[in-house]
Amino acid sequence: MNPNYKKVFNNTTQYRGILTPDGTVRAANDTILGFTGSDREQVIGTKLWEVPGVRFSERTQDQVHADVRKAAKGEFVKHELAIEGAERTAIIDFSLQPLTDESG
Repeated sequence: MNPNYKKVFNNTTQYRGILTPDGTVRAANDTILGFTGSDREQVIGTKLWEVPGVRFSERTQDQVHADVRKAAKGEFVKHELAIEGAERTAIIDFSLQPLTDESG
């Protein structure tokens, strides 16, 4: 990751990550790692709805999985979501923004 991009990515109060179209976490910022109590190695390569340290209800897991499928089809997803981290529960403004390259 570019050093300047890494500083911006990690220097925020927002939980940020980068996913593959199937929901696999490719990058996670320090803020979300702190909230979940997870190490980067535990999170990278894991499906978003199975991230260690986030105890989603089965309903929330299903919602996040469905949201990832929508985003993979190019749809912007945004809604409030309750997540339980290592020490507390939070209501977050959850969004998925599809990104494409030259080939779509």
